[in-house]
Amino acid sequence: MQDLENLEEQLVLFEDALNSSKYLIETFSLENNRIDLKSINDELKNDLDDQLKRIRKRDFEIAAVGKEKSGKSSLLNAWIGFELLPTDSKRCTYTTTEIRSSANVNEQKYLIEYFSKDEFDQLNSQGSASLASKGYDSLLKKENEEIKSLNDQISKYLGKPVVEKNFTSFNQIADELRSAISNPGHARAVKKICIWTPKLTQKENVVLYDVPGYDSPLTLHKEQTKNKLAHVDSILFASPFKTPSLNDCEIEILELSDKNDNFIDIKDKIVVALTNCDAAGSRNQFKKLLDENRQAWKLKNVAEQRIVPVCSIIEAADLKKPELVKAIKDMKDLNGGDSGMATLKKTVNECINDLKYKIAFQRCVDIKNKLNNFFNSIRETIKERFNVDENTELNDTIDDSDMKKLYIEWWAQKWKSIHKNFQKYFYTKIKPNASPDDPSYLNEDDIQFKDIYVKAIESAFNNLEINNKEAQKLVYNSVVHSKIMAPKYGNIEIRKELASEAMLCIGKLTESLNKFLWAIIERMISWMREELWNIPEIRKEMIGEDEKLANSLIQCSFDALIKRLARPATDIFLRFPRAKVERIKVLKEFQMELLVMDKFLINGRLIDRGLYQYLASGKHAKFTYELHHDEVYHAPHETVHNVVEEPKKANIDDEYASTDSLYQEPEVTKKKSLLDKLKKRKKDNSDTISVISMKSNDSETNESLWLEDKQLIKVNNPFEKLVFTPDAENFDQVHNEIQEDLAEFLECIKNSIFYGSGIQRYYNSELENVRRRFIDLENNAGRWWYYIDKHINQKDSKVKIPVPSKADELKNRTLAIQTLKDFSKIIEECYF
Repeated sequence: MQDLENLEEQLVLFEDALNSSKYLIETFSLENNRIDLKSINDELKNDLDDQLKRIRKRDFEIAAVGKEKSGKSSLLNAWIGFELLPTDSKRCTYTTTEIRSSANVNEQKYLIEYFSKDEFDQLNSQGSASLASKGYDSLLKKENEEIKSLNDQISKYLGKPVVEKNFTSFNQIADELRSAISNPGHARAVKKICIWTPKLTQKENVVLYDVPGYDSPLTLHKEQTKNKLAHVDSILFASPFKTPSLNDCEIEILELSDKNDNFIDIKDKIVVALTNCDAAGSRNQFKKLLDENRQAWKLKNVAEQRIVPVCSIIEAADLKKPELVKAIKDMKDLNGGDSGMATLKKTVNECINDLKYKIAFQRCVDIKNKLNNFFNSIRETIKERFNVDENTELNDTIDDSDMKKLYIEWWAQKWKSIHKNFQKYFYTKIKPNASPDDPSYLNEDDIQFKDIYVKAIESAFNNLEINNKEAQKLVYNSVVHSKIMAPKYGNIEIRKELASEAMLCIGKLTESLNKFLWAIIERMISWMREELWNIPEIRKEMIGEDEKLANSLIQCSFDALIKRLARPATDIFLRFPRAKVERIKVLKEFQMELLVMDKFLINGRLIDRGLYQYLASGKHAKFTYELHHDEVYHAPHETVHNVVEEPKKANIDDEYASTDSLYQEPEVTKKKSLLDKLKKRKKDNSDTISVISMKSNDSETNESLWLEDKQLIKVNNPFEKLVFTPDAENFDQVHNEIQEDLAEFLECIKNSIFYGSGIQRYYNSELENVRRRFIDLENNAGRWWYYIDKHINQKDSKVKIPVPSKADELKNRTLAIQTLKDFSKIIEECYF
């Protein structure tokens, strides 16, 4: 007992040393390149607390383990001299039963503790997840079915208060304990069973755990066995006498126990009980099986004196049982009638005597060795930081060069912390997403950015003057004032004004986007100022000398991005009526822009909305065509401007004309003739176009052709396949058509242009630029240290930077030296 008290005193000193080292680590933010000092300190503290708890309890814990039906429960019944633990053919042990030694019969008692409903549900859900992850699906199914079938019975016991009663005879408690241990509907609700009795052993603080069979299909049984094997001091292993070779399950139990104990080898803490040794048919077979069992366990380095054959049945209380009479007779024939229980108890008691102090001592030695290694790492880190160790004599003065070095070291540590915190702040609060074109990746700020954009559109377009029906009618009537003028011309005139007004509205969208982006940038700068002690130069470094210019540049960038698609969208949807000639011209001219708008139309997702057919008929429908990049389409009015060179020869039979032919200077008379012919075709509203092939490099094919009427061929135009609606025939139809196109235009502006033009990507890239600039200014240029050093050395600086002073440094060095001295003394004066 005195030895254990000495160990406890030494561990308390270790605990004080660890508390001091933890204070050093946290106060000075100590870091070691090789190991994580804080984690090692915490691990050592956990080991220390665990060992102190063991020593203070003074318990010596033994786990009785084995496979199901290995005779383990019968063995323990024989040990305490009463058939308490069930031994029938069904599963016997449902939970771990804890048997503790007591001083006398008057102190005998038992305790039953039950799970609450929440504890039971949580435990079984964790067990189910564990089984499923390991592939035990069949076991999981069987266990769930059993719990379900017993649900009513189990529910009666869940949440019951703790039962604790004294007893003088096991007969008084047998029925209740047997039910709690082996009745499935009762036992599954039991959290803990503990029995105190002097029949276990005369030694104090011995605990024997009857652990469920390791090969049990129940999830909790495997986990209970693993947990006990990881923490007990000794193992009583029940192994059937008749099967001397160790099977996989038994080997797994041994390996698990050995793996979880870093202090004592399995061979030193195991006692093997060869159960049911009366099963041998003859004395010779008994000796043969005993020898085979010893050889099998010898392979695991278990000493022969630790292997004891037992026949627990002849120790049973009921001497009238016929099987008991037979067992006694068999044992007399086999080995003179010795049940082996006395030998087993003696062997276990010797094991307790050998191991009780030895195990505690070995664990303490291991903790000391780990502590010593940890102390060396602390010493090394302190030496690098303060240039001191436990042998340093402290001077009262520190020169300026030491202080300069101290400031630099302080800032290096501080910048690491600021950098880490900034990255965390940025990627949790500000982070631009990896895929800003997909709403599923957007954070709260991204969503708010989109909402502001949509609200700006709604606000800008709510008050369109030309969108008023009466205003449109006035414009319409001013053009279509007689039956001679077609409604188409009124439609065109209204749309001209609508397109112009729409472009003015689009110019108003960027202001709110710019304000929102700058609000987030301001938020980031505020964070930087707070972390860097409100250094005034931060804003200038992050934004530049001219804030208005920086603001304008961002707003102009937003404006350029929006208008990159907004201008074509205005022409596509608003400027021209839904007439075949005009819409085909739009489809040809803005093929690439339409492709982007069609793909990005629905909330930024790549879904074909069917814009091509909508532009033709006002109804969305899927339309596909192949865009040939080796063909150049020219509308008649475009051809006029492109024909600037004279073709050298004419080749009327060619179906296609070379692209080069359009860039050769013609004679004046030929040019005039060509212009006349093209103007005539335009006047006739012909949608015929000239197609110039770029496929051939042949010199003859590339020779220019004179574009006469029969050479302006009509090609297979893919947009001819679209279904076009008739032109609007009156004002109401014109008005409805314009309203539909305006609604589609606004939908396109809100979605297609937002995602397709890269507005959000630009917004995210600007935030990323701010993040990168803040880090690069220090990592690449040392700007933040430059300003910190400037304010440290500036006497009248209003910036208060908490750099260590000479007094602080003396105090810190004193603390470091004293901690190292105390630590070193504890290690050196340890008696083991």
